[in-house]
Amino acid sequence: MIVSEVPVFKSILVGTLLALGLAGSVTAEPFDDYLEFCLKPEANAQAAGSAAQAAGWFKVPSEVYSEEEVPFQDPSAWLNFDIYEVSDKPPPSDVRIMLTGWGQDEEVFEIEGMRLDFCMVGVMSGDFADLRARMVAHFDFDPVMAGGEEVWAWSRQGARLQSEAAIFAEGSDPNVAAQGRKIFLAGVTEEEGMVMLIMGSMRPAN
Repeated sequence: MIVSEVPVFKSILVGTLLALGLAGSVTAEPFDDYLEFCLKPEANAQAAGSAAQAAGWFKVPSEVYSEEEVPFQDPSAWLNFDIYEVSDKPPPSDVRIMLTGWGQDEEVFEIEGMRLDFCMVGVMSGDFADLRARMVAHFDFDPVMAGGEEVWAWSRQGARLQSEAAIFAEGSDPNVAAQGRKIFLAGVTEEEGMVMLIMGSMRPAN
């Protein structure tokens, strides 16, 4: 599931920030960005990138991070400042980063026939408890445990979000559960001081 790839995500985030000389002093509150870039666009990479650009964010050149480490297709990273101006003026004190990409079949789930589009906003030295509270407040249904992590799962019924916790029930088949529709997943996790807000859009690959 999405959260199982946290070490890889973290290596990309830390690698990008280290390459820019920024790791270790990030104290951003990323939930508002997560809402605008990931949740509202429903993990659509193009829409997420457009929202980030409209908010004044800048796309990170792919040579700054290693695409070989990414278990997803078409990875894209965005920062809330222009890396080409770092030498002329210091970056903002609230450096934030967003990642998008997609994968399917064994690349993500080890399940044939499923595709996942993902979007993630991460911050170094973030307040995990506060960000989890923001996540809890956003949804009107409870998360479920999947792979040792809390996951919110839902589908959209018009403007209403319908819990899809049943897809994590023992013996459940995601291919059957999806039934030609999108199922969305969200989670917040922490790894060695980095807090990551993650969203995925899961659907049949074909």
